Amino acid sequence: MSNKRIYRVNQTIFLIDHLATKNGPKAILAKGKVLDINKKDKTFTVAVYGGTYRKYSLLDYGRLFFNTKKEAIEEIENLPKPLSTVYQKYDNQIFENTVLRVGSTFTNGVYDLVLFLKSGTLKSTKEIGHSIFLNELDAIKN
Repeated sequence: MSNKRIYRVNQTIFLIDHLATKNGPKAILAKGKVLDINKKDKTFTVAVYGGTYRKYSLLDYGRLFFNTKKEAIEEIENLPKPLSTVYQKYDNQIFENTVLRVGSTFTNGVYDLVLFLKSGTLKSTKEIGHSIFLNELDAIKN
């Protein structure tokens, strides 16, 4: 993941979004067009689905947006699915938890993809590999 990528207005990018399905909300692929770039606060605005506008952080390349459809699909396939088990590490202790659904939130107006956990907590997908792990062995090693 490199923050030194060059972005342009009208550039097409591929995004990870979420959609409610009969089996619960899940991560999906979306296509968007860059409308403007704010280099000062390292954000950009994207038009998604024609009339929906969202602000993303340029630092989220490789997690929430990608240059190719293939990269985005690979990341979606690696995200935890609803009702899957994840492992939370807190103070060197590991806790098993269940993903209830995938959703979104906005922090300071910037879009983020989150996991709603059975414990009642909400975790950004940026925590995967840091405090949230997809298997117990990775949680033990880190």
